Amino acid sequence: MATTLTEEDSGAIMWPLLQAALPKCRLQKQFPRKVMFGTKWSQDIDTPSISVTQTVQHVQTIIQHGHRSSPSHDLHVHNMEAIQCHLGSEIPFWELPFKLYGGLAPEGWMKFTWQHLSPTSLTL
Repeated sequence: MATTLTEEDSGAIMWPLLQAALPKCRLQKQFPRKVMFGTKWSQDIDTPSISVTQTVQHVQTIIQHGHRSSPSHDLHVHNMEAIQCHLGSEIPFWELPFKLYGGLAPEGWMKFTWQHLSPTSLTL
């Protein structure tokens, strides 16, 4: 949950694993990745995407520590306040498009989470 792996990083991690695992599953090494990273419900292989799993874990962490009295809670609140301050907007940054406002936010785990959550319909 503490990682900030890009899509390229995720691909670099998964590539050698898939090259070794796919033949063992009797699948071609060039098996379409869109099919591979689907769900069993859609009759795909249900291989979890590192990027999606990472974003889900980030959101779960923010929600879990949102109401606890802990150092993690304090750090999350501080980082969210810093982003909000840098943007200079009264609208919560989670509701703003990252493409327009992301460049104003300080680098870090919270900005990374916002960047990966922004293209989805989810918000905090």
